[in-house]
Amino acid sequence: MENELIVAEKIDPIIIFTGDGMPKILKEIEEKALAYCSTLSEETAVGRKEIASLAYKVAQSKTLIDDMGIVVADDSKKKVKLIDGNRKLARDFLDDLKKKVRKPLTDWEEYEASQKAEAERKRQEQAQERVNKIMSFGVILPFAEALEISQGDFNARLIIAEDEYKKEQASLAEEKRLADEKSATEKKARDEEAARLAAERKKLDEERAEQDRKQKEQAAILKDEQDKLAAERKAIEDEKRERDRLSELEKAKKEAAEKVIIETAEKAEREAKAKAEAEQKAKDEAVRQEALRTDKDKLKSFAISLMAQEGPQLNSDEAKAILYEAIKRILNVHKFIINATKEL
Repeated sequence: MENELIVAEKIDPIIIFTGDGMPKILKEIEEKALAYCSTLSEETAVGRKEIASLAYKVAQSKTLIDDMGIVVADDSKKKVKLIDGNRKLARDFLDDLKKKVRKPLTDWEEYEASQKAEAERKRQEQAQERVNKIMSFGVILPFAEALEISQGDFNARLIIAEDEYKKEQASLAEEKRLADEKSATEKKARDEEAARLAAERKKLDEERAEQDRKQKEQAAILKDEQDKLAAERKAIEDEKRERDRLSELEKAKKEAAEKVIIETAEKAEREAKAKAEAEQKAKDEAVRQEALRTDKDKLKSFAISLMAQEGPQLNSDEAKAILYEAIKRILNVHKFIINATKEL
């Protein structure tokens, strides 16, 4: 096979892009590529390399034809639409052809990727199983270490972990047995102590109940006696209160009679004293009146003589006014003297 699927020097761009040359050249490229691809094996490194190289040459053919189309388009603007259509046809056809040519390699790569993914998944699962298995014996194994450790090393570690775990479990079981025995012994002692305390409590309750019964009986007897004493005391107190009431009533009557006698005597004494004082006052007034009688007569005589005086004959108004004022004052003096003698 030639180094290239198509040779630019042997291709007439005008024929390819203006006539039916494009389908022919594409068919030629396809036949060459598929024919050569059928001789290659994706299972060998050389085969995979050749398939990748063939796919690259298909891509180069697409670029070469597309570049030729650009040149033709520049030379002949009138045929642009036809050339662009052929260009698109070439691109689409050769892209599809590239996929067809590379499909065995693509399928192999996808298969290899899935195999690797499945292998990695199994490796991850195995590491997790190792972590879980050894952890069941109380040993922690980092996941990253579980991925890398060999199965032999892991088995050795697992045996050691299992032995240690069994020893520890046996030790714990013995400790639990001893603890259970101790707990059972202590429980038995507690139960016996509780039974003893319950018996003592029952005995104390019975004794307390008997004491309560006796105390109630004594309390009932004491209450009866207290009720009797209270009744007797009440009767005595009632009798005493009645005697005191009668005594107080008699005393009150006596005091009332004595009070009447005293009040009557005091009243008679007050009346006699008042009568004596009145009589004495009358006597004193008569003596006083007798002693004052001469002075009264003199005052009355003086007042009468003033009234009997005849005034002088005055002709002037000023003299008459003075005389009238003097008479007015003399009349006031006369009135005063008369009133004073009455009070005397």
